[in-house]
Amino acid sequence: MDRRTLLKYLSIGVAGTSLTTAVQSLASASGGTAAWGYTGSTGPSNWGSLDPAYAVCGSGTRQSPIALTNPIGVNFANDFSISYNSFSPTIKNTGKTIQVDCPSGSTLTLDGKIFDLIQFHFHAPSEHTINHQLGDGEVHAVHQRTDANGNVELAVIGRLIKGGYSSNSELAKIFNNLPQNSGGTTSPSVTFNLKKLFPSDGLLTGLLTPPPQYYRYSGSLTTPPCSEIVRWIVYEDMLQVSTSQIAQFTNLYSNNARPVQDDNDRLLLLD
Repeated sequence: MDRRTLLKYLSIGVAGTSLTTAVQSLASASGGTAAWGYTGSTGPSNWGSLDPAYAVCGSGTRQSPIALTNPIGVNFANDFSISYNSFSPTIKNTGKTIQVDCPSGSTLTLDGKIFDLIQFHFHAPSEHTINHQLGDGEVHAVHQRTDANGNVELAVIGRLIKGGYSSNSELAKIFNNLPQNSGGTTSPSVTFNLKKLFPSDGLLTGLLTPPPQYYRYSGSLTTPPCSEIVRWIVYEDMLQVSTSQIAQFTNLYSNNARPVQDDNDRLLLLD
């Protein structure tokens, strides 16, 4: 299968949607009018029946997250790159997660298309699994672009998080300043760059390490309305942080992760 055919498969089902719908449908937003959550009668197994706007959560065939296992190895020849600027973050407790909205200027280039970074947020435990291994958390960086017809395409970069002994100094700028109450915000006097939470290419930094590997597949938002409009990129290696940093988040949200969904024989690639 050649590169052009692979890219065509990744684009299947990732149809554009209106700007308003896309912004309201991002993974930390509430979506439609019905209340939803992660446990009980409003939990993930019932999302599809809570509101007609959420129907695809139950009936969709390209839902996310999925178990990342048995991928097809490919070489995309640098079709994926990020260019993120540093900024002073405003950290929001949305009632569903911790989210940071990003100022304009940071971008993702994917398959020759430029997407704008608009926000990032966190889940615990991880939503995706890698070789059936669950992470202690997961960070999602959400990007969008608008085509000539005014439709929006979304691309999300994910990286699983693993708790251990060493703290992550960049993540600390966010997790040391978490707003404790739903609806609350904090604006710490720090300079943050999201790129530091993602693996770097050792060939560029002077280290003798290979470029990072990542999975790619076509899927959906992981919260209602579960729109199947997302190009997913998930790094293979986990972000190492301290267990105390994990606890800073899980003290607020110990279970805001959707379980893995059926992959329905979708194409899963590993570059």
